[in-house]
Amino acid sequence: MASEPHHRRDTPVEHGGDRELLRGMWIRNTAKLVEDGGQIEAFIQAATTVRLTDVYLSVAPELYSQKGALIASFNGKVSAAGIRVWALDGRPAHIKNLTTNEPLMQGLRNLIKFNEDSPESARFHGFQADIQPQDTPVGIGDFHLGVAASKLTPLQQTERDLRMHIWLNCLTQASNFVHSYDMPFGAVIPYWLHAYNGEPVTVTWSTGKRATDKPGRTCMMDMIMPMLDQYVVRSYGTEPAETVTQIMTQVRYACDLVREGHKMPTVLGSMETAAGMDVNVSYGDTPEKADKTIVLNDLDRVESVMLKYPSFGGMVLHDWTGWSRLSS
Repeated sequence: MASEPHHRRDTPVEHGGDRELLRGMWIRNTAKLVEDGGQIEAFIQAATTVRLTDVYLSVAPELYSQKGALIASFNGKVSAAGIRVWALDGRPAHIKNLTTNEPLMQGLRNLIKFNEDSPESARFHGFQADIQPQDTPVGIGDFHLGVAASKLTPLQQTERDLRMHIWLNCLTQASNFVHSYDMPFGAVIPYWLHAYNGEPVTVTWSTGKRATDKPGRTCMMDMIMPMLDQYVVRSYGTEPAETVTQIMTQVRYACDLVREGHKMPTVLGSMETAAGMDVNVSYGDTPEKADKTIVLNDLDRVESVMLKYPSFGGMVLHDWTGWSRLSS
């Protein structure tokens, strides 16, 4: 298991023994949104309906200088509504090889400067990375989509290992940098790391923690969790039972490690509303489910099942544009 950094944790709030779960939403159309006062007002109104506690604003490295004043204004308005604003960045090219994460790190340096130059109400609360290793363009190493670990050839295993080490190195650098400024760090993680085609995605490491780990190999989920404050599972589906299944292993694992005295992140699930994914994957692609009320009812059903697990933190919706296009 990776070393455990000492840093702040973002967890659901306790109210007399009752937990107030987090609710988040991703915003991808940042450049247009921050210039559109009407859309900002619509977002804040929607945030009240959804009961948002957190928003993850996609900010490419150059946007801090190009639209810094507008971003600061947006952050201030959203913060005034009681919502925490996280900066979000990440693209597959960041882990194409060992040197391609520099744009991500430059974005983090720009984030820190933005916060230093902004009033407290306009600052970002934390940072979230969204880097999906299976989507990475061909570079050094390859994930080999659709192939279970036991079916990989020796060369394919080496290539997947390299991809995993590059991804792990990228997240570790970003985590250490963000935490050095006493800000929380989160990441969006595929739901299947513990069971890709029925087998865990592992990486060469000195010791494995699970009984199913091979000698010298550790599940990537186990490696990543300790460096995060929020572990956001990319658990896309339109059936609450399926969503629960996709996040249960991660939540239980975090709970088990907390009971053993380890510091672990809050684990959140997610729901997709943007069209263009697939039927039964996104609410926006599933006609009988493309309705805001249905999404919120399903979200409530997931939370009601998961609330008993202390490490479960809530749910995140992807994304603002998709949500705004659903029926009311």
